[in-house]
Amino acid sequence: MTRQIVPIIPIICLLVLSNCGHERSDVTVEQKEIRWLTSLAHAESIAQEDGNDILVSFEAPWCPWSRLVRDSLYLAPDVVDSLGEFVCVRIDVEENPQTASEFGISVYPTIVITDSYGREIGRMTGYYSSGTFVQRLSEIRHRRDILAEMFKQEETQQDDPYFLLAFGKLLLEIGMYDGALIRFDRAAGIDKDGTLGVLEEATYSLAETYMLSGKYREAGRRFRFFASSYPGDKRAETSLLLAALCYQKAGYEKVAKRIYRDYLEEYPDGVYDGFVRATLKKLAMEQKDAG
Repeated sequence: MTRQIVPIIPIICLLVLSNCGHERSDVTVEQKEIRWLTSLAHAESIAQEDGNDILVSFEAPWCPWSRLVRDSLYLAPDVVDSLGEFVCVRIDVEENPQTASEFGISVYPTIVITDSYGREIGRMTGYYSSGTFVQRLSEIRHRRDILAEMFKQEETQQDDPYFLLAFGKLLLEIGMYDGALIRFDRAAGIDKDGTLGVLEEATYSLAETYMLSGKYREAGRRFRFFASSYPGDKRAETSLLLAALCYQKAGYEKVAKRIYRDYLEEYPDGVYDGFVRATLKKLAMEQKDAG
């Protein structure tokens, strides 16, 4: 009778693999966490040592979306990894309303990305899935690199109105309104006769920037000027409406009503015809009640 030879090597391998699997199941992988600071000044001092960017998370304790960001988004592994080179600050807006006011925060949560000196380079408002958050963060950092490059280029292209217009639009998108105003104004000054095709766009961009920065009276004046100076532009109708809205926001209701009436005369069948008539009616009722 022939003795059956049992293959030893496969059995040994199975035993080894079995033991390895058992040992791995007992190993606890340490979960990475974001290190949060509560002082922006402290964060800037740390960031400046290493040249890192700063993430500032403005949260309200009573806001469910703020809790979701804190208890879900910031615990996601891909988010934690993406913030590895950031100095992270969590601001409770009730405990630190001054910092929230300085950044113009009115919606929670709002996530602001700054450079190491606290200069804003981008922001995200509301709740994002982890994948979307990581993508937006990457876009903001890429835009920051473009911004740094444009600051360098400006040294040699400060008299190029096309460059200044493009630079201003990037600054406007980021929310650096003062810088945007400077570039748009310079571009308009270089093309003051409009022959280069920059003046019209710069004029509208100036009005838009003043509005977004909360300088409503100046924005109203400039939107009104744009509407009268460029009646053939597709934005002329909207500009006239924005002029009225900005003056109204600034508290100049008489001027606003006059512009609303101008709108009805120039655009009797305009896109905003119904809104303008309703607004004039409302203003008249408020004036009657006040009297």
